Amino acid sequence: MAGVEKLVRQGIPVIITTQCLEEGQNMELYEVGKRVADAGGITAGDMNTEAIVAKLMWVLAQTSDPAVVKKMIQTPIAHDLDYI
Repeated sequence: MAGVEKLVRQGIPVIITTQCLEEGQNMELYEVGKRVADAGGITAGDMNTEAIVAKLMWVLAQTSDPAVVKKMIQTPIAHDLDYI
């Protein structure tokens, strides 16, 4: 997790997602996902990769503040996210 921590310290957002095609996964239920979240990774809930990329580009155009980035990524917009 040193790599994730280093990126987070540099102000680079690290988004955690899953390869599950339907309904996503609670990443913090499993050790690896929990460790990445504890290192500063942002859980993406059930958003698919395309939604994450588009939303992250939009969010980063608005702010670079890590706390605000996390809040905006985890805030549903146009039904892109059902849960975190």
